[in-house]
Amino acid sequence: MSKYNSEPSKRSADDMYTLMYGAVLALAPTVIVAVQSIGQVQAGTYVLITLFVLLALLYVRHQKRVK
Repeated sequence: MSKYNSEPSKRSADDMYTLMYGAVLALAPTVIVAVQSIGQVQAGTYVLITLFVLLALLYVRHQKRVK
Protein backbone atom coordinates (compact mmCIF):
# COMPACT_ATOMS: atom_id res chain seq x y z
CA MET A 1 0.00 0.00 0.00
CA SER A 2 1.27 3.42 -0.89
CA LYS A 3 1.22 6.14 1.69
CA TYR A 4 -0.33 8.42 -0.94
CA ASN A 5 -3.54 6.51 -1.50
CA SER A 6 -5.87 9.02 -3.14
CA GLU A 7 -3.44 11.08 -5.24
CA PRO A 8 -1.87 8.35 -7.43
CA SER A 9 -5.22 6.70 -8.10
CA LYS A 10 -6.75 10.03 -9.13
CA ARG A 11 -3.77 10.81 -11.34
CA SER A 12 -3.81 7.37 -12.95
CA ALA A 13 -7.54 7.70 -13.62
CA ASP A 14 -6.95 11.09 -15.26
CA ASP A 15 -4.11 9.61 -17.30
CA MET A 16 -6.35 6.74 -18.36
CA TYR A 17 -9.06 9.13 -19.57
CA THR A 18 -6.50 11.29 -21.39
CA LEU A 19 -5.01 8.22 -23.04
CA MET A 20 -8.45 6.91 -24.02
CA TYR A 21 -9.55 10.21 -25.60
CA GLY A 22 -6.23 10.60 -27.37
CA ALA A 23 -6.39 7.07 -28.75
CA VAL A 24 -9.91 7.51 -30.08
CA LEU A 25 -9.10 10.87 -31.65
CA ALA A 26 -5.98 9.40 -33.22
CA LEU A 27 -7.82 6.34 -34.55
CA ALA A 28 -10.88 8.19 -35.88
CA PRO A 29 -9.28 9.30 -39.20
CA THR A 30 -7.86 5.81 -39.71
CA VAL A 31 -11.27 4.25 -39.17
CA ILE A 32 -12.91 6.74 -41.54
CA VAL A 33 -10.36 6.05 -44.30
CA ALA A 34 -10.60 2.27 -43.82
CA VAL A 35 -14.39 2.30 -43.88
CA GLN A 36 -14.52 4.53 -46.96
CA SER A 37 -12.08 2.27 -48.78
CA ILE A 38 -14.30 -0.72 -48.01
CA GLY A 39 -17.37 1.21 -49.15
CA GLN A 40 -19.50 0.91 -46.03
CA VAL A 41 -19.49 4.61 -45.23
CA GLN A 42 -22.90 4.58 -43.56
CA ALA A 43 -22.04 1.77 -41.13
CA GLY A 44 -18.74 3.44 -40.26
CA THR A 45 -20.51 6.73 -39.62
CA TYR A 46 -22.85 5.05 -37.15
CA VAL A 47 -19.91 3.42 -35.37
CA LEU A 48 -18.01 6.72 -35.07
CA ILE A 49 -21.07 8.61 -33.84
CA THR A 50 -21.67 5.92 -31.22
CA LEU A 51 -18.04 6.06 -30.08
CA PHE A 52 -18.02 9.84 -29.73
CA VAL A 53 -21.36 9.91 -27.90
CA LEU A 54 -20.11 7.24 -25.52
CA LEU A 55 -16.89 9.15 -24.89
CA ALA A 56 -18.80 12.39 -24.35
CA LEU A 57 -21.01 10.69 -21.75
CA LEU A 58 -17.98 9.20 -20.01
CA TYR A 59 -16.26 12.59 -20.01
CA VAL A 60 -19.30 14.32 -18.48
CA ARG A 61 -19.56 11.61 -15.82
CA HIS A 62 -15.87 11.96 -15.07
CA GLN A 63 -16.11 15.76 -14.77
CA LYS A 64 -19.08 15.50 -12.39
CA ARG A 65 -17.12 13.05 -10.26
CA VAL A 66 -14.04 15.30 -10.16
CA LYS A 67 -16.05 18.31 -8.94
